[in-house]
Amino acid sequence: MSEQSASTPIGFKEYRTLLTPIMRRLFERKSADAALFRLLAAHAAFQVAQHEQALCSCAGSQEIFNNHRKIKKQGPNRLDTEYSRDSLIITITLLDSFLTDVTRFLLLLRPQALPKDRQVKVTDVVRAKDHASLVTSIVEKYVQELAYKSVDDRIIELAERFGIETASVNNDLKSLQPLIDTRHTLIHTVSGFRHLSAQSGTVTVTKIERPDVTWDTAEQTQELVLRIVKTLSREISLKLFGREPEIDLPDWKAGT
Repeated sequence: MSEQSASTPIGFKEYRTLLTPIMRRLFERKSADAALFRLLAAHAAFQVAQHEQALCSCAGSQEIFNNHRKIKKQGPNRLDTEYSRDSLIITITLLDSFLTDVTRFLLLLRPQALPKDRQVKVTDVVRAKDHASLVTSIVEKYVQELAYKSVDDRIIELAERFGIETASVNNDLKSLQPLIDTRHTLIHTVSGFRHLSAQSGTVTVTKIERPDVTWDTAEQTQELVLRIVKTLSREISLKLFGREPEIDLPDWKAGT
C-alpha cells in the first residue's frame, strides 16, 4: 500500500471533484456580477461627464464614448433588474445542485445510510448488472425524491443520515429563506399571469407583478450561499474524512 493511499481517507479524493467545481462556479458568478457592476458604474460616469460636457475629444476616447452612446437610455436599468433576478435564481439553483450532488455522493459512498425501510423492486434487482449498479439506481431514486423537499429539510437529512453538524448554517438559512421564496416566485411567474378555472367554464387570467431584485439582494444571496456551501463542505469533510476539505481554487485571491 502506498503512503498516499494509507494517509488519504477512502472517498476524500473523489469528494474534491464534487466540492471544487461548485465553489469555482459560485466564485465565477460572483466575479462576473462584480465586473458587470463596474461596467454599469463606468457607464453612469460617462453619462454624467457627457451631461457636463467634460468628455475629451481624443480618438481613443471617442471610440469608447461611441460604444457608450449606443446603449439605450433604459438599457442599464433593465439590465440591472433582469441580471439581478437571474443572478439570484442561478445562485440558489447552484445551492440546490450542490445539495443534490453531495447527498448522492455520500449515499454512494455509504449506502448503509439509506433508510432501512426503502423498498427495492424485484425488477430493479433483476435488471441490475451488478451490486454497484443496483446501489446507484437505489440512491438515484432516493435523491430524486429528496430534490422535491425544501433546502432546510435536505440539510436536516444530511445531519440525520451522516451525523453532520449543521447548526452553524441555521442563521444563514433563515436569512436565505425569503430569497428562496423570491426565486420560486420568479421561475413560476415568467409569463406574469396566473390562470385559474372559472365558474363559467372559461379561464380567469390575473396579472402578477414579478418581484424586483436589486444588486444588493443578488449579492446578499451570493454571500449567504457561499457561506452555507463552504460551512457544509467543511463539516462534511471533517465528519466523514477527519480532515479539512481541499479546494483547488488558485484564483480566489485574485479579486473580482
